[in-house]
Amino acid sequence: MKPSFLLSTMVVALAVGCAEPNINSTGTGPTDPDPADTIWTISLRASTGDYVTAKLNSEGDDKEILVAQSPWVGEWEQFTMIQRADSTVNFRAANGMFVCSDGDRGNLLVANRSGVSTWEAFRLVPLDSGKVALQAWNGQFVTAHQGLEGARKGLLIGDRSEVKDWERFRIDTVRTAGR
Repeated sequence: MKPSFLLSTMVVALAVGCAEPNINSTGTGPTDPDPADTIWTISLRASTGDYVTAKLNSEGDDKEILVAQSPWVGEWEQFTMIQRADSTVNFRAANGMFVCSDGDRGNLLVANRSGVSTWEAFRLVPLDSGKVALQAWNGQFVTAHQGLEGARKGLLIGDRSEVKDWERFRIDTVRTAGR
């Protein structure tokens, strides 16, 4: 069986009956997975066909932002996805930091957190054709904003109230962690 099929099946199973996240809200939550958690190395592909990348070489306001701009999967397009027992997922970027929907920055997705808390928890909402929507801590959906220009085209932001084309992602499994 293909890993992407297994992941799609697992996402559908996890999305049923999801409760609110039970994550420490102080920002000092767990950094290492619990033995009951499932770990995947994944890539995220936006509806445009571009892969999500963590801009680890940017400076200033663009440092460590996530954008859907890459035509291929390299190190910065791979994320460790940790599926927690409470049905939330966390994403860890190539810099070792967790991805958050930063409530202080208009819910931009950035890879700059050393631990997990409320802002670093996402829900995978299954859609048709093996796609998913990412629901952020605020109940809003993550978009790969295509209306922006230049380095910010495809910027990931957790600010959409409904799922349309820009809020659809495909998760491809690069590998699973052995336990």
